[in-house]
Amino acid sequence: MTNVLNQLTGLPRLAKTKFVSMDLGNTRSSLQKLMAATVVLAGLLLLSAPKASAASIDVTFVWGGPVPGLALHLYQGDTGKCQCLNGQCDIAPDATAITDKQGKARFPNLLGNTVYTVCVEEQCSGPSPCVDPSQCSFSGLCWTVTTGKSTMKLTLGLH
Repeated sequence: MTNVLNQLTGLPRLAKTKFVSMDLGNTRSSLQKLMAATVVLAGLLLLSAPKASAASIDVTFVWGGPVPGLALHLYQGDTGKCQCLNGQCDIAPDATAITDKQGKARFPNLLGNTVYTVCVEEQCSGPSPCVDPSQCSFSGLCWTVTTGKSTMKLTLGLH
């Protein structure tokens, strides 16, 4: 019975800890400096990151004069994308633009320092049905250009 009476009946206590004091003025200042350094570092990283160029190709098509309403097709690379689509040899341009009253069209938002092919009346021909792209051949009035860092002006046709 003495054993039961001698046992602790209260809640166990935590080990003693030392008092922790923080100077909020210095902490706030340190956090502000850390945030400022993070913003500066992020800005430097953004400035040094490679950027997509805002290159574009402005095309003027003339055939003795401006030709309005003409479809111009753009392909990335130095050849058209003549391929076998649904059993037929067909073309899949990356972009199409229609000439305005002055025979002008624009291909915006292109990659700089990249080869593009601009075509008029291109054809993709081959056997029907076709099985693979090697059976298809590409032909047409095409011009291959390499974009710079800004707008490239291209005049096509007979002037």
